Amino acid sequence: MNEHEQIQELFSEYVEETLAAEQRRQVDAHLGQCASCQKALRALVHALQSVQALPKVKAPRGFAKRLHKRLQLTGLYRRRRQAQHRLALPHLAVLAIVLMLAALGMLIMLLLLNQTAKPTVNFPSAPSSKQP
Repeated sequence: MNEHEQIQELFSEYVEETLAAEQRRQVDAHLGQCASCQKALRALVHALQSVQALPKVKAPRGFAKRLHKRLQLTGLYRRRRQAQHRLALPHLAVLAIVLMLAALGMLIMLLLLNQTAKPTVNFPSAPSSKQP
């Protein structure tokens, strides 16, 4: 794993401000000189802010349990037995996008379900051309 990957592995904890002081200094120092890691961090922060800005939608009963089961089956989910175990940055980005699309889909579905039937506009027909 190269230095960029090592730094990017720390981004989640960096954003959450849960890094040890020494690790935070390492990330800050690296970000001070690496434009590509600055861009990756901005993308992560933007994705997190986008997810937080989504409207709150109540999940169906049993959704969380089914989601955890699916994540465990796909290998994306690792339990946090130690502080170093967490979702990798690319997986977080994919998960954020999937959640945003799911929320958007639910929102559209709710809007369609709540939409009332609107009366159609009937324009008067053209006068008949009957000759007397």
